[in-house]
Amino acid sequence: MTHSQQELLVCLRMSDLKKRLSSQLESIDTPAEDVMSGGGFHLQRAAVLIACQHSQVPQVILTVRTHTMPHHAGQVSLPGGRPQVGETFPMETAIREAEEEIGLSRDSVEIMGQLAPVQTVTGFEISPVVAWVDGVVKLRPCDREVAEIFHLPLPHILDHQHYCAHTLYQGSEQARKSHEIWSLRGTHWPIWGATALILARLAGVSERGLSAAPDGAVDDRQ
Repeated sequence: MTHSQQELLVCLRMSDLKKRLSSQLESIDTPAEDVMSGGGFHLQRAAVLIACQHSQVPQVILTVRTHTMPHHAGQVSLPGGRPQVGETFPMETAIREAEEEIGLSRDSVEIMGQLAPVQTVTGFEISPVVAWVDGVVKLRPCDREVAEIFHLPLPHILDHQHYCAHTLYQGSEQARKSHEIWSLRGTHWPIWGATALILARLAGVSERGLSAAPDGAVDDRQ
């Protein structure tokens, strides 16, 4: 096989992967209440961006939060945050936050759709927006929020065998509560909690018929 044929094959595989993801995601035009996982009326809304970057092996952009952040300090996360007044949620929120946190230009982002929101026991309902990023992009971390930007191969993320769930019990025997904590194995940085659950759901929609991550609240505390 010639070099040009290899490049063509890579492009075809990339296009197929992109189409497969897009076909299974909720439309970004679907009202937020129609994709709610249920019961999130007293939770704070937030949106994150799952940015799938085009390369020979597609990559997802992730961040490590600084240790000075008030919530989830030092943890791996997807760029995102709370909505601002007047912006369309969750799309504009996710794009703006990615631009602020990692310097990802909105002009390089192609929105593919959204996943069902994830509820956390710390009081958030997180709406994941999935996007495709073509070409080479220059990223710049926000010093206040992001300690490091790194990439994780999309094929690794889409392999459901890399995920596992642990049950955490809290409280006395009479008032014991249980929470499922999801984690993603085989990465340099520990990825768990809400971020791992969101990526597990992405793997689930990519391969319909496989066991996707369940609905419900996830314990995202360290």
